Formats: sequence, C-alpha cells, structure tokens
Amino acid sequence: MSENKLNVTTKDKRLWEKNQLILDTAMDGFFIVDKQGCFLEVNNSYCKMVGYSSDELLTMHLKDVEAKETPEDIAEHIKGLGIQRFETCHKCKDGRIIDVEISTSYVSYGGDMFFSFARDVTERKKAEDKIRLFSSAIAESIDAITIADINGIITYVNTAKEKMYGYEKGELIGKSVSIFNPELEMVEEIISVLLKTGSWNGELRQQKKNKEIFPALLSLTTVKDEKGNPIAMMGVIRDITERKQAEEEAQKHQEELLHMSRLSTIGEMASGLAHELNQPLCAAMNYANACLHTVRAGNTNTDKLIENMEAVAKQTKRAGEVVNRIKDFIRKREPRQTTVDINKLVKGISVFVHSDIHKNKVNLNLALAEELPPLLADPVQIEQVLLNLVLNGIDAMADVEMENRRLTIQTKMGTGHSIEVAVSDTGKGASAENTEKMFDSFFTTKPDGLGIGLSMSRSIINFHKGRLWAKANLDCGMTFRFTLPVAGSA
Repeated sequence: MSENKLNVTTKDKRLWEKNQLILDTAMDGFFIVDKQGCFLEVNNSYCKMVGYSSDELLTMHLKDVEAKETPEDIAEHIKGLGIQRFETCHKCKDGRIIDVEISTSYVSYGGDMFFSFARDVTERKKAEDKIRLFSSAIAESIDAITIADINGIITYVNTAKEKMYGYEKGELIGKSVSIFNPELEMVEEIISVLLKTGSWNGELRQQKKNKEIFPALLSLTTVKDEKGNPIAMMGVIRDITERKQAEEEAQKHQEELLHMSRLSTIGEMASGLAHELNQPLCAAMNYANACLHTVRAGNTNTDKLIENMEAVAKQTKRAGEVVNRIKDFIRKREPRQTTVDINKLVKGISVFVHSDIHKNKVNLNLALAEELPPLLADPVQIEQVLLNLVLNGIDAMADVEMENRRLTIQTKMGTGHSIEVAVSDTGKGASAENTEKMFDSFFTTKPDGLGIGLSMSRSIINFHKGRLWAKANLDCGMTFRFTLPVAGSA
C-alpha cells in the first residue's frame, strides 16, 4: 500500500505506516475511496481478488469494478455516514464476476474518505444456493423424506412425509423412527447395517398414524461429518401400494395365461394321452376277464388267480399315474418354488410325451450331465417350459423323413452358477425374422396354434432369473436353450 494519494500529516504518517503491514497481510480485501468513488488505497488481497495491480486500481473509479449496483447506488453508499454492510458483485480484470461482502465506514482523515473491507463470498454463495436448492428439493419432493440422528430420533420430515403417514410435523420431531415401523427387530437390524455400510435399500412395511400398514420402498443413507463419522440418517420413502397391487394383478393374469397354455398343450396331446391311458386299461380288462374265465371254468389254481389280479392292480395303477400327471399339470395353483432336480424333470417329461414320440416316429436322445446341483424353481412351470419346447420340436420335424427325426434334450453346467438346458430338433428350422418374433405373444407359424407357448415359456424363465433363447443349427433344425440359477446363487 502507498499513502501517496492520501493527504496525511507527518504525525499520522507514522501511524499509517505502522498499519500498512497489517492491512497488506490481511486475508480480506481492503480499499479506500474518496467521496467521488475514486480509489485512494488498496491492499494486496483486494488486488488479487479482482486481478488488477495497485497501480491500475489507483487510476480507477469504484464504478469500474462494480457489477451489480448502479452509479446512483454507489453515490448513495458514498453519501452515507457511519458503518454500512451489504453484498454486491465486483467485476475482475479477466471478466469474472465475484460476489463480495462489503463493510464500509466513513472516516475524516485528511479529507472525506471511506474505508472498506471486501470479502470474496462467491464460494459461500454457491454453497448457499446449493443448500437452498437441496432444501427446496427435499421439501417439495413427492417422496417422503425423514432425517434422524444416529439414535433414530427424528429431526426433520418433509410435507410428503406428513401427507403419506397422516401426521403433522410437530407430532414427529423428537420421536423415534420406530413410530413408522411395526417390525421393530428389523428396524434395529437395518439401522445397524446402515451405520456400518452407509446405506440400505429395500422394501419394508410401514405404519400410518391410523395404524394402516402399507408396503414402502426405502432408500437410507448416512450423513457424515468432515472426519467421515456418521452423525445423522436420511431416509427416502416411496409408497408402493399401487405397484404391489398392479404386480399382483399381473401375476394373476400371468397364472391365467399359464393355465390356459397348459390346457391348450394337453388338448394338443389328447390323442396320445388317450392311447397311453387305453393301454393299461385294456390290459387290466384282459387280466380281469382271464380271472373270470378261470373261476367260471372251476379252476381252483389260486396262484394263477393271484398273478392275474396283481397284473390288474399294476395296470390300473399305471393308468392312475397317467391321470394324476395330467391333473397335476393342468390344475390351477399358486406358484411355489422348491429345490428341483432338473434331470428328474427331463426324465419325467420324456415319459409324459412317450406317446407323441412313438406316434411321430421320433428318436429321443437324453444327454444329461451327472451330479448337477439342484435348482430353486417351480417344478410344474419348468415342466411346462420343457413340454412346450419338446412338443414344438416334434411338430417342427413333421415334414422330415422319419429316419432323420431326432430330438435331443441336454443338461449341463452353464456359466455363472447356472444350469443350461438345450432342446434340439432336426426340423427345417426358422428364418432369422421368425427367430426374432417367435417369442412374441400370439406369434405362430402353426395353422391351429395360439402363439402363447414360447412367450409364456420365456416369461417363466425370466421370472426364475434365467434366460431363454433360440438359434438355428448349422446343419438343420433349431436349438432352444434356457438357463436357470442353481439354488442359493440367485
């Protein structure tokens, strides 16, 4: 700083020089202007703040750096007496505009002057703007938001929280978050995980003021201090009642379609199943007639009678098993997942389609990997997928020479803890266009097909967190593959 432009006495000069070092090392900017607004003195911090040298500033007027106030505003400040504090904006040499906080006072020091301290508050203003934006976003959010301390005591709720739960803000501040949660043990566990990991996301039942329970999706995070220690918790809650209801309706609709698909499949297999039932029933009738003939002839050979009656029982049991398989397959039922041996399901389906395989002169080959881990799946739904793929494969070979009709079902370990099942046929395959479309609902190339089998099959596999796709074989036919995660890996 320099006192060249100041009209100071020799006595005051010594005092001025004594304060120069303090002002030049101050972190805040400092400047002196006269009553006309011309700069008389500036310190180093103010020069750095606006990017001008002291020599440049001492030739400038306050209006040259003022970016917010009008010349009239500046004149009003200069005209005022006493201490004034206000915020304004100054324009830097490089064109930047900075927010500054000014504290100025009138001093009669060899003439009318104004001593001013200027503090750059640009970053603070940006932070305040962010806080205001954040606060507004929280307050106006359509999701319910709660902030609590690390002990779970509520310190803030937004308007959506009040509306969603039926409370007023004053009823919640200072209360425990357990007021919303009917499952207290789970709440304690969630808070423990939250404080350890910093976040928790999931579904949880919540309780309103009127004791109504509703499903909610919660996203919880911790608020940390500068040392990284958690000091508060924030929860964003969304009422998913309507979504849950829609999911339940969709699930019911899906089950109806699956049931219709199973009925359709059984209808397509009717002649083969009738033949499979007719064989044991006819055999049982023949053995029963033989018993009657023996008795009427007066033959008392009980061993022969017992043998024939055992045969009757065996054949009727066989017919009963066929009926039970059909009944289990087509009945309406809730989905249920259990541990499943995929090879056992494949073998069961091969027995189920025996009549169709025999009638269509198809050579069925099972290539089943040994010691595969169990799946966690709904066995009837997976049987439905296998049955759809097998029957589609049989139909695809209808125009192929009988000696070339080969259907292969293969099981093996897939990638990423999954089991892969492949059903391959030697039919005429499908065009690339139809391969893309065949999983669409109601798309079919069969004259009497419904076009829901493959669509339903993909939905079933997707529900089980697997994947179903098709690819043309290099020589002939198609291969349909699906994967399912092994139990405990999904």
